[in-house]
Amino acid sequence: MSMTEKGKFEVQKKKLQGICDEHNLIFKFRKDKYPIYLSIKPTNELTGQMSLLASDEDESYISQDAELIFSYKNGDLDICTKGTSFRIKESLIGKLKNLFKSMHFLWLQYFNREVLENELLSADKLPYISDEVSDSDAPDIDEDFEEVAADVEKIEDFDDDEDDEDGED
Repeated sequence: MSMTEKGKFEVQKKKLQGICDEHNLIFKFRKDKYPIYLSIKPTNELTGQMSLLASDEDESYISQDAELIFSYKNGDLDICTKGTSFRIKESLIGKLKNLFKSMHFLWLQYFNREVLENELLSADKLPYISDEVSDSDAPDIDEDFEEVAADVEKIEDFDDDEDDEDGED
């Protein structure tokens, strides 16, 4: 039997807790209002402060008033910082960002399953997005295709030139 979205979410949450513990951080995953967000802050423990100061040599420093916030707004990932200084390695930001993306997705899946399977909302109260694409929302496929076709022609021309130089026809 495969794990449910809720179980997968809990696994990701434990991974996040492990990373936060390792780097003297705490997190809050806020899912009860829009937008869903993940907030990362330094711990207020003295040991955390000492290790952060010691790691300043690695160009990593997080002031006590700092906060890193990941959220999705209008379908786009938004990452912002608050406070005095939140300097951490790009690799750590990448791990946190990927965990947030995974947790966000799993939470939405879990929420959707719970609402639909338990009929928590009547059908007339469920959000509706039309399956039809209006002209204003549709991407300009012809323009994109023309750009790709031009690039393919350039590559084909390049390949032809290369064959001529090698003396192969």
